[in-house]
Amino acid sequence: MKKFNRGIDLVDSILSYRKEMKNFYINDFPRKTVKNIQIINAYLKTINCSYYYVLQPVRKRKNRTNIAEEYDKLKMKLAKYGNEDQNFSFYDQSGFF
Repeated sequence: MKKFNRGIDLVDSILSYRKEMKNFYINDFPRKTVKNIQIINAYLKTINCSYYYVLQPVRKRKNRTNIAEEYDKLKMKLAKYGNEDQNFSFYDQSGFF
């Protein structure tokens, strides 16, 4: 069987990507999230479309405090970006529950 009948190259690239994702650093997700938002917002500007971003609540567990800290950093970065860019609106719903 040729690895899901799609060819070796495609499946190998997917498997290699999955291995890279294991090296995900939790303290880097705020930067990556904001970067992705900036890229999407830049595209939306070209078609005259506003970007409304709603930050969803996250369950903060006692044994995962570093996630909560990074989530708070993300909120601050998004709020700052929302103040800097007229096309981007940020709504913080993280305290909803």
